Amino acid sequence: MKILHICIYFRNPMFMGLMEAQEKQNIEKRVFYYETRKIGLRKFNLSYVDSFSSNLRLLPSPYLRFLRLRIVASGMLKLYEQSHNFDCIHAHTLVEDGYLALQAKKAWGIPYIITVRDSDFHFKPFWRWKIYRKTIDEIIENAKSIVFLSGSAQNTFLKMLSEDILKKLPPVHIVPNGIDNFWHENRWIRKTDFRTVHDQWNVITVGKIFKRKNQVVTSEAIRQLRSEGYNIEYELVGRAEDKKMLREINDMGFVQIKGFMNKTELLEEYRKNDIFLLASTNESFGLVYAEAMSQGLPVIYTRGQGFDKQFEDGVVGFPVACDSVEDIKSAVLSVINNYNSLTGKCSELAAIFDWDRVAKKLTDVYLSAYQTEIKKE
Repeated sequence: MKILHICIYFRNPMFMGLMEAQEKQNIEKRVFYYETRKIGLRKFNLSYVDSFSSNLRLLPSPYLRFLRLRIVASGMLKLYEQSHNFDCIHAHTLVEDGYLALQAKKAWGIPYIITVRDSDFHFKPFWRWKIYRKTIDEIIENAKSIVFLSGSAQNTFLKMLSEDILKKLPPVHIVPNGIDNFWHENRWIRKTDFRTVHDQWNVITVGKIFKRKNQVVTSEAIRQLRSEGYNIEYELVGRAEDKKMLREINDMGFVQIKGFMNKTELLEEYRKNDIFLLASTNESFGLVYAEAMSQGLPVIYTRGQGFDKQFEDGVVGFPVACDSVEDIKSAVLSVINNYNSLTGKCSELAAIFDWDRVAKKLTDVYLSAYQTEIKKE
């Protein structure tokens, strides 16, 4: 098959895992990577990547996003005018990439699928303004399939749609992101009787220290557990971007704060700890949860966000309300009380996030979209 990926976020290294895995699926690919303004465009030394910028440094308002996208769409159609023999288009976001895929379908009749991402949920004017909502509805109606990264993302998205659009919704699939092969190659299985002879629990959070990651709330939950007699150590790994938060956490007097770590250093840090806890606001997929799982760490994650509903509650960990100290405390104790069963499942189920498995699922979605379009003709 020949696939055109439209991806405004291709600068994220995560996509390299998918590109490499698709080569094993006999996928002939091109990537249209773009920015809606000149600032920030990254150049790639990859033969299959076409980078494009609208060359606009500024537009007066972020609400004029579709004006920018019309400029990009014109450039994309011109670029592939003589070489648009693609079997399917994969738009990696609903709004930006989906808009371009819709224009390509109108021009060339190529079917497209969409991956819905966290960024598609949180720009409120897209969902409140009629002119934007009409375009989003058109993108959805013309898609052959919609891919969600998790069950929680699917649930959130479906609640945002009108009854009329729900009736026209194309087939949906849950296909998670993969994690770097490094984590699969170094998968670690913990001894399931380890916690029968140790009474100290080591909890780790990985992520930049700033408001959205809620490390202050989490630190307070751990502080209260310690005051109630639980022997729990807590460490944060990541750059501190919010100095006020950093001072608040330091003032608690027990949190170990470590800076950014590369994946080799982080591997060792995961193995020193017992529980992974990240209760952030507006969490996207959350690769760090899957990475932690590969090292046998049960995970505590935000309810209704990103990683939630990858698994049933209690299989690899527990969801929490990100702003609730009591919820976080309860989840930590639930992990402690079910540790041996959780840790074994984590190492095993981390294989779900292998890029080869992800690429195979996506190939099946592409084939279905292509075959549906052929039958229609």
